[in-house]
Amino acid sequence: MVEAWAEHTPQRTALVDVAGTHTYAEVLAGATLVGAWLVAEGAAPAAAVALLMGHCAELLLAQLGIALSGAACVGAETHRG
Repeated sequence: MVEAWAEHTPQRTALVDVAGTHTYAEVLAGATLVGAWLVAEGAAPAAAVALLMGHCAELLLAQLGIALSGAACVGAETHRG
């Protein structure tokens, strides 16, 4: 879905965080870099990639990058009770 939005409305705001706004084109570009790096490191369909991050814009890029690599995202809780 992000790829379709990036294709049709690349300059539209996709994400807002404390650092500012990020367009669909920027989000897709970042996620594509993450995905390509993961593939180069061995991520593929049927592989699992662990993700331990706080809530931030980079979390979305990482999740999308994992999806683009074909791997499954395994999230981990960062809060201690």
